Amino acid sequence: EAQRSGYHVPKTLMDPWLGYQKRMAAAEAGDLKTRCYRLFLLAHAGEPNTGAMNLMKEERMSVLDPISTWFLATAYHLAGMPAAAAEVLGRADIDIADYRETGGTFGTALRDTAIMLYLANLMDRDDRTPELYSRVNTALGTSHYLNTHETGYCLLAVGDYLGKDWLPDALVRGTIRFGGRSIPFERRGATAVIDVTDASGGDLVVESASDTPIHAVAEWEGIPVESPTEAEFENLSLKVRYLTEDGSPLNPSTLEQGTVFWCHLKAGVTTSQRVENVALVQIFPSGWEIDATRLRGEAVPSWARR
Repeated sequence: EAQRSGYHVPKTLMDPWLGYQKRMAAAEAGDLKTRCYRLFLLAHAGEPNTGAMNLMKEERMSVLDPISTWFLATAYHLAGMPAAAAEVLGRADIDIADYRETGGTFGTALRDTAIMLYLANLMDRDDRTPELYSRVNTALGTSHYLNTHETGYCLLAVGDYLGKDWLPDALVRGTIRFGGRSIPFERRGATAVIDVTDASGGDLVVESASDTPIHAVAEWEGIPVESPTEAEFENLSLKVRYLTEDGSPLNPSTLEQGTVFWCHLKAGVTTSQRVENVALVQIFPSGWEIDATRLRGEAVPSWARR
């Protein structure tokens, strides 16, 4: 992707990586998803391993999951074998069972859907991209938690998809309807900005009269009247205690300047599901000075282990 975008990638970085991936492909290293991903990467780098691709198609096709099938189809497409790509893609589904990995590749159903959109863009599959884009774009517009990996793939895929429709001198026209009002718009320059402040809190409909696809984005700014943040927990527990140096309970709202105290946090898991890579974050008042005893190698008090 960096090379495709015009950035310089040193041969001292690229060549060893290519050599390693070729050796791993020849050795059939990794599970099926890893192997299909590797075949796609090699084809994308201009070094397709058609032997390994054919072996995967002929012997493993029936047991490949949807995302692995997409990787294999795209590998054939990039290798200049459209018939084989179409054959493999004919067995590919776009529905992913919901899942979330807390380690490994940090995979999620949304991450895999975004990868499919990205791969469909590479293959110019306009019969698949609208539905995949709709799913990814809808997920990005929610307030649901997204990990870094799935967010990155979503932005990559959406940016690639929208970039194909980007015309600097495009004529954008249509009508916005809300609250019984109609606002026609017509702009040349690919972007039209219309103030619809009066539509806040109501339904808004955008009707396009453009020759090219348009994508509507609603933006707002300001400070909420009430904070939308609510206490919430699921499958995890967290207990926070403020203690004196001898382990006695302490009320943090009545501290005097210069007081030395401890914040004791205890995290737990309330599910049988494996939980990995948990980030423990605690926000403290700006006037509190954190003493990094761990960096000094100082032992914690015996009561802190309870």
